[in-house]
Amino acid sequence: MRQSWMIETRGKPLEAVNKLVSDLWDSLDISHMLLPLKDPEKNTWKTEEISDPGNLKRSNPFTPLMMENIAQKIPDFRNRHPGEKIAVLLRPCEFSAFKKIEQKNGLDRKNMVVLSTDCLGTYPSDEYSWRAERKSSQETLTDESLKFSKLGGISQYRYRSACQLCKNPIANQADLNINIAGIPVRHQIMVSTYNGINQQVNMDNFTDGPMPEDVLTQHDQVSDKMIYRNEQTRNRLSKALVENTSLNLENLVHQLNECQNCQTCMEVCPICNIFGFSREDDGSVSPETVAGWMVDCVGCGMCEQSCTEHKPLAAIFAVIHDQLANLE
Repeated sequence: MRQSWMIETRGKPLEAVNKLVSDLWDSLDISHMLLPLKDPEKNTWKTEEISDPGNLKRSNPFTPLMMENIAQKIPDFRNRHPGEKIAVLLRPCEFSAFKKIEQKNGLDRKNMVVLSTDCLGTYPSDEYSWRAERKSSQETLTDESLKFSKLGGISQYRYRSACQLCKNPIANQADLNINIAGIPVRHQIMVSTYNGINQQVNMDNFTDGPMPEDVLTQHDQVSDKMIYRNEQTRNRLSKALVENTSLNLENLVHQLNECQNCQTCMEVCPICNIFGFSREDDGSVSPETVAGWMVDCVGCGMCEQSCTEHKPLAAIFAVIHDQLANLE
């Protein structure tokens, strides 16, 4: 059951979120956390494991950039800290991959706190760098994105195709969800809990009270509009790809077998890495492997971001995923 609280941001949503996470860290006695952090020296973002909540000042869960799907690193992270209380911070597509891993590999959720945030969209990494250089600040790109959080974001065409096709950009079902869609974040953000985390901590101590019903309704309505918008985009692309290229599983297997000397898309995919999907010794990929991969695809788009041939893999994989889902 969802329970939702409000946090007043006073014009500083990022500071409000990082303070919340820091307070929860102390209250839940977390030993380590896995999340993307900014490297101030190289001016890039990378996944880091931290043991000091002071490092949260380098965190920005709203930055419109995704360098990798963190979910694939969680099993090793869990194994490095047996018996300790750990935490991870994920985007919705990463949380979807985490759930696949949990269901199929029996990942131990005991003593693990999973946090997730709404995602308004992310840029391709090269365009992110270009835009940040033009704006003279990466923080400006975050501010631009959050400015339109109440509308569910704008100008989706600028973002990665995977974000435009995302089936669920909303944080839900994690232990603690940080919601910004449909919410005026310069005034407040919403925190929703599941899985009984509010029985471990008193959320009233970390928030400014229950979320007003009108704002909660606005969040749900805008969330539905975002999902519908992406679904329409997905349907249009699917129709075009099928009509123009006769795209199906057999066709995709053929395309992948033309890339025998490259396995980049599989190397960055959390599903391939965790479930062991890979090419055969002769460099080919079997229809069974591709089918299993596509069925479990979470649409994070890391494949397309890494493709050296610049193929529209996010759209292609989304079409095959939906085709196979419709056969079930």
